[in-house]
Amino acid sequence: MWVYLGDEIYNLSDFIMKHPGGHDIILQYEGQDISKVFAEIGHSEYAIQLIEKYHVRDSYSKSTSFSYTNIFKIGFISFVIYQLQLYYPVFV
Repeated sequence: MWVYLGDEIYNLSDFIMKHPGGHDIILQYEGQDISKVFAEIGHSEYAIQLIEKYHVRDSYSKSTSFSYTNIFKIGFISFVIYQLQLYYPVFV
């Protein structure tokens, strides 16, 4: 389960069930840019630091290395969708 926050991609799969606001709020933004809603909620400094733990990569990087590390970090399906979105924006 991944989201964009600014120019960065975050894999929140391991965090969904830990989110203080409930998992539903995160799931409704799957694959989307959460920058606006993240700022509007007024997250604490702790939350801002915590999300960095789930950072995967810069969303504007055209590095399309199909490494096992990338697949492991963001999950196979999310990785394939991300790769498709880089070159075929129709999948957004």
